[in-house]
Amino acid sequence: MILALVFTLLIGDPSEKILKTITDKYNQCKTLTIEFNQVTKFKLTEIEQSMQGLFQLKKENSFRFENESRLIVTNGKDLWELNKESKQVLINNYNNNKGSNPKDFLFNFQENYSSQLEKKEDELTQIRLTPKAGTRTGDSFLKLYLDEEKQIIKKEQPEHND
Repeated sequence: MILALVFTLLIGDPSEKILKTITDKYNQCKTLTIEFNQVTKFKLTEIEQSMQGLFQLKKENSFRFENESRLIVTNGKDLWELNKESKQVLINNYNNNKGSNPKDFLFNFQENYSSQLEKKEDELTQIRLTPKAGTRTGDSFLKLYLDEEKQIIKKEQPEHND
């Protein structure tokens, strides 16, 4: 344990370099499409909810988010939100303040989080992200799971820092 700590202090935590590689890679993308499956587990009731969806990002501020119940689209100026169940559309000005763009949440880890490499096994790397003081990320940590090509394959936010 002490040897690992000394090693990390001497050469630095490799998670910072990994996150920089990811951020640089995704920031070079002109368009990006992510198919996702979000699973929410409620410990108290032991209920599990699952939601599939599609997220498309186009530089700079255009994106489209769609799941079973909602469709949200912006051109960087206006934001349209369709509630599929009620068939109602809300149109608002798009607020592109720092932290409100999904791109900020998806890729700007180094600005908002401190990182630590937790595991590196065969083909999977696990990094723990802890919110930095003064950021709008809440108080819950995140875990990123990366494949060999340093692509995010899973993003996990444990309930109440479990």
